[in-house]
Amino acid sequence: MSRTDKPKSLYVRASKHASNIINHYVQDRDIQDLALECYMDKRPKTYAETYKGIYDLSRNTKWIFHFISGLIAWAFMQFLLSYFITAMGVPPPPPLLIWVNAAFVLALAEYGQHKTLNTLWKVYFQDGRKFVPSLVFLVALFSLFSIVSSGYSAYYFLDDSQFAKIGVALSLFVETMIVVNSYNIHNYRYKTALTVEMINDYTNAHPNSNNPLVPNFHHPNKLGHSETPLHSNKVNGHNKHLKEQTFNFRPNPVITMDKEVKSLKKNSRKTDKNAWTKTYLNGRISTYNRRIEKRGEKGGTDTQKMQKHFLLFLKDNWHDLQDGGVVPDVPNDLRKQFYQTQNSQPIRAYIAEQNSQTVGV
Repeated sequence: MSRTDKPKSLYVRASKHASNIINHYVQDRDIQDLALECYMDKRPKTYAETYKGIYDLSRNTKWIFHFISGLIAWAFMQFLLSYFITAMGVPPPPPLLIWVNAAFVLALAEYGQHKTLNTLWKVYFQDGRKFVPSLVFLVALFSLFSIVSSGYSAYYFLDDSQFAKIGVALSLFVETMIVVNSYNIHNYRYKTALTVEMINDYTNAHPNSNNPLVPNFHHPNKLGHSETPLHSNKVNGHNKHLKEQTFNFRPNPVITMDKEVKSLKKNSRKTDKNAWTKTYLNGRISTYNRRIEKRGEKGGTDTQKMQKHFLLFLKDNWHDLQDGGVVPDVPNDLRKQFYQTQNSQPIRAYIAEQNSQTVGV
């Protein structure tokens, strides 16, 4: 198969700059294809691309674990219903009917656990990672019922043998995976949403620069000198030939701003009271180190630890965060959120937004 027979989507997604480099320095066409494939596989990716495998695993196995949990508890529920019917003095129904009713009760329990877990994590991520006590109670109620029924079923019907412990451990593992999978699904969707917001803010905040790995949202239908067209026969169900619909891949990663504007921005930022230089940052780190040391074995207060954690993050990522030799002052609520969640995306997005406010443009 020749290179022209390869799927065009690979070359559409690839950076034109990287493709030009490969074609210039590598003459063998098979090696060119392999190099481009390796680049696409190991290039910097978004959170959605990187963790998609874990998301798919959690989503596809969640109901499998629900089914296993119900299957383990089925015998116990049949026994429990038979016991209640006998205790009430009611003539016992056919055994098959008891098994069907037991399966119905367990299906309701697993469905309730699924729905309450979904609601719990949705509210948790929307409310700034805070739990609602009433939802926690409902989740605990359904989960406890599932754990007790499956665990007791495994222990009781395996007659306290060595397999009983294995059965109980399996039931606990299954219930744990149901909760973990539900969390992984919502955590992935939440962080993917943050990534999309960050990309949107970045691309719309820099009208004078172009990132080769991000689509151009300002002029999506305008073809640049090195952009690659995408062809389609239909648009919204109507026959129409699109001449040019592009991703804005350019040979140069960034178009440099006018030197005079860049100099004005740099000088104004250094005199801005709300912007920190690296010297000032190092001084703040030293100050908090002294404050924490003064407390001796008690260590610093939570606020001091939070501030030091934030300052060290700025220092370690100074090269990526600084603009014109400074970084903007970050509000305390974002610092506290970062210390609690260890998620730096909100801080990075805030700094990128502040850096995009170019003076004189």
